[in-house]
Amino acid sequence: MTITGEVTKIFDIQEGITKMGAKWAKQDVLITQNNDYNAEVIVTGINEKAIKGIANLSLGSKVSIAC
Repeated sequence: MTITGEVTKIFDIQEGITKMGAKWAKQDVLITQNNDYNAEVIVTGINEKAIKGIANLSLGSKVSIAC
């Protein structure tokens, strides 16, 4: 499945610590697709590499994400 569309919102990074003491971080991005079904989709980056990739995006960026 591939999600193709435009970045319409980039949410703040959320961070925390698990019960085991490990740090975690995630960041959400709202993608608006150009179709009638599921026009808006939130994609979550949950590792350092994904969050660094999100940092390269800006509002209005065209993206294609394979899941």
